[in-house]
Amino acid sequence: MTQAQQIQKYLDALGWSHIELHRRTLISLQNVQDIMSGETQATYEQMMIIVNKINLRYTADRHWSVYHDICIKPTMTEDKKQ
Repeated sequence: MTQAQQIQKYLDALGWSHIELHRRTLISLQNVQDIMSGETQATYEQMMIIVNKINLRYTADRHWSVYHDICIKPTMTEDKKQ
């Protein structure tokens, strides 16, 4: 799964839309839509803001798994594809 797919998985679980993610992270709506469509790659800062806002909705024992699913897992699978 790509980063956008992983983020979408958590958005669906939380019942958030792209607009809700934009409101909570203060990342422009156009940037959120570009990230989610795969047109652009999120910057490190944007990814950390997104992960942080998602983690606020989960208990502390889930924080590492959320970070791993969104930031590390897509990178590791991308390396294997090439």
